[in-house]
Amino acid sequence: MSPVAPYRIPQGTSNPFDSLQNEMNTYASRGFPAGAALRDAYPDNGVAPSGVLWGTTNTSSFAANMSNQSDISAPPTMTLTLGNIYAVPFFHGVGHGIGGVGFRVTTGAATAVAVFGIYDSIDDGRGNIYPGKKLWQSTEVAPTANNTSHQQTPNLTLPVGRIYWIAYHGGVASPTIVAGAVAATSGLLGYSTGSGAPSLQTYLSGARTYSSTMPTVYPSGQTAVATTPPLLWYYYDPALSMTHTRSVPIWSPAENDYAVRGVRLIGGLGTVQSGSSRPSVKVKARIVNGSGSTVLGTFDSTKDVLKPGVPFYLTDIKNDATPLPKDSILEAYVEQNGWPLLSVANCAVCCDLVRTRP
Repeated sequence: MSPVAPYRIPQGTSNPFDSLQNEMNTYASRGFPAGAALRDAYPDNGVAPSGVLWGTTNTSSFAANMSNQSDISAPPTMTLTLGNIYAVPFFHGVGHGIGGVGFRVTTGAATAVAVFGIYDSIDDGRGNIYPGKKLWQSTEVAPTANNTSHQQTPNLTLPVGRIYWIAYHGGVASPTIVAGAVAATSGLLGYSTGSGAPSLQTYLSGARTYSSTMPTVYPSGQTAVATTPPLLWYYYDPALSMTHTRSVPIWSPAENDYAVRGVRLIGGLGTVQSGSSRPSVKVKARIVNGSGSTVLGTFDSTKDVLKPGVPFYLTDIKNDATPLPKDSILEAYVEQNGWPLLSVANCAVCCDLVRTRP
């Protein structure tokens, strides 16, 4: 409901309602409150697993579709089928970019060549996570030597909370590479539903003529396999951070003659000053309409500090010169960068609005 719209009564010595005039003018000067509780811009399922970072510069690697292979001193191996393309899924739930992708050869094959890459999922909203478009691929490598690793750096930032795929395609000759134990495989592909005992599906595979350029769209009709999967790893790089955004509407007038006088950011727990190279958050108060947006003020954790219970003024509380036109939207705009998340879930934006008259 739109707030009641009192306005200043012209003063005059003959006005019999001076006391009412003064009361209404005081109310109009104070404005009308509006506000909204903030939410973090990261998807709700964007949760970092433990062990992504240790120390200050080191990173842990993760094997696609693997969860608890505890002993890798003598891992399983598999000899790849010549010409087959392989794809192993992984859930991306960390706010860092992917800094490296690779595999390890145990027994090389003379003249062998291979490429590997990352694909997104079709993700059609109906549970279809089959590989879709190619997001990145390696240059061609030669897995010919024994006990060697092949890793390249995609430096790829991806939206979190989704399933992606690491794919491998080899040609000319077939090396033997490190594999993952079936018992350590995650359940991303579920169990087979055919006759007989259900079996855990671990990766996709199918025949395809080798090319050093992987397909732009992953080949359709690949078969889900329930045997030892190739161990294709990836690691996160904290220097590769994706900015996530969220708009939080506060109010929209159904008519003209309103203005924004003051906007404050408040938080029960506050935030720390993050510095330029650490996870950060910005909160902007802005007016949005069909022609774009007007930023009224910004909180930037790389420069500002929000103290518990102490309002941070995004705009001057005495400034009532910013019009809020009909059908425009007054909103808080959250930008979060890096991981671990610098949360604003305990914060709110409070506004003072005033009614104006021509």
